This record gives sequence, structure tokens and C-alpha cells, in this order.
Amino acid sequence: MRAAAPGALLVLIMAQPNMATGMMPYYRHAWTLAPLLITVIFAAYLFALTPALALVGTPPTRRGWWWRIGVGSGFGIAADVAMAVAHSPWPVVAARICAGLSVGLVTGSLAGLILERKGERGRTAMAVATVLGSALGTLAAAVVAQYLPAPGVTVYLGHAIVLAVTAMAVLSDRAARPAAYAGRAAAAPDTVEPRIAGYLRGISAWV
Repeated sequence: MRAAAPGALLVLIMAQPNMATGMMPYYRHAWTLAPLLITVIFAAYLFALTPALALVGTPPTRRGWWWRIGVGSGFGIAADVAMAVAHSPWPVVAARICAGLSVGLVTGSLAGLILERKGERGRTAMAVATVLGSALGTLAAAVVAQYLPAPGVTVYLGHAIVLAVTAMAVLSDRAARPAAYAGRAAAAPDTVEPRIAGYLRGISAWV
């Protein structure tokens, strides 16, 4: 559980902004959304995500992981609540902004935590968790919306509860594993990649 909790939290964090994707036809019909407004709703997430990643997403030390994970998880829960109570597009925009802040704050710290506890295998775990969270968020939301009552509420409240429990599990266990951390540090390359290269790769992936 100790090794799995950070990965599970990453899956849940990545699922949150993707849940609306599978339900967008429902929202478009219920609120008569124009194509431009749908674009604004989706873009709000990226406009929040980008500065969060650039400014505070990568903590300089291990000590900085925990408040980012806590605050970022709080933003994820706030995004769920905003989506659950939304009766118009504008709370959804606020929810998307919270989701962007959540992903931007949490992913860097969880990456460090997963690498510390899994070593080099953590790189694969992070990639799998990111893709799995994105896919499950879209699919699970569509399934819940199809077969359970209150589709605009049930999926988000359920996700908020699971996210809160998992975040508490991660935050309650802050013990370090120096051996795994040292192994990762020894395997690190000598050269440091320019930050702009990472940004360009990330932008290309989103496009």
C-alpha cells in the first residue's frame, strides 16, 4: 500500500480533468453549449495547468512535496464539488481551473515520491499512471453517467471521496527510503536538459 498509494493518487489526479470529456455531450445538450463555450471550458484547464507547472510544480527539495500534494489534492476535490453542483457552464470553468491547478501542483511531487520508492521502475509507473488516469477518467465517467442516477453529480462525488482518502494515505506516510533515492540519484545523467526542451515536448504531447 505504501508503494502503491502515490501511483493511485496520480491516477485519480489525472482522471479528474478527463471525466468531463466523456460527459460533454450530456452537458452540451443540457445547457445548449455553443462550440466556442465548449472550447473555453476545455482551455481553462490548460491555462491554469501551465503556470502551475512552470512556477510551483517542481519542488526544489523533498520537503516541498507534501504541501503541494495536499493543496493540489484539495483543488482536485474542489473541482469535483464544483462540477457536482454546477447548473450552468461557469461553475464548470471554475472547476476546470481548479483541476489545472491540481494537476500542476501534484504531478511533480508525486513523480519525486514514486521515483524515491520505486527507483528507476518508477518512471514506467508514472507513465502508466498518467495514461491510465486519463483513460479511466473518460471511460468511468461515461459509464457512470450512462447507468447511474444523477450523472452530473454521482461521478464527481464518488471521485472526490476516493481522492480524499487516497491523498490522506499518501500524506500520512512521509518516511523516506534513502537507499532507493540514492540509487536514483546515482543513475541520473550528468547533463541537465534545458527547461525549454521539456516545455516543448509537453506542448507537443498536448497538441
